[in-house]
Amino acid sequence: MPTTLTYGRKVPVDGERGFWDSLEDNITRDDGHDHDGTNSKLINTADLDKDIGSITAVGWAATSGGTYKQTITVPTGHTVNKMLVKFYVDGGGEDGHQIHPSIQKVTATTYDIFINDNTVALKAVYG
Repeated sequence: MPTTLTYGRKVPVDGERGFWDSLEDNITRDDGHDHDGTNSKLINTADLDKDIGSITAVGWAATSGGTYKQTITVPTGHTVNKMLVKFYVDGGGEDGHQIHPSIQKVTATTYDIFINDNTVALKAVYG
C-alpha cells in the first residue's frame, strides 16, 4: 500500500505490485495541479508582486574608463543576494527597452549599477 503525501502524491513501497498505478496517478495529479492549496502548495500572491524603483539620469557619477555609476538601495523586503531585477529605459526614444547593465553588490541592501550613458533614466523592476 503506497503512502499518500500532503497533496495526494503517492510514494510506493519497495516491492509493491501497484508501483505503476501510483506513478500514473502522480503524473495525472501533477498535470492538473494549480497551486490552489488543495491539490498543490498555495502560491502566496506576495511572491508575484513586483516593486519598481526609479534610477534618475541626474544621479550618475563618472568612474574611470568612461562609465557612470549610481548606488541603489533595494526596496524593503528585497536583498541584493536574492534579488531578481530587470532594468528598462525610462523615457526618451528607447522608452521601455530592457537593458543589461553591470551591477555590483555593496551591502546586503545596496548595489552599484554601471552604465555608459549618463543621460539615461532607468526603471528597476524587482520580483
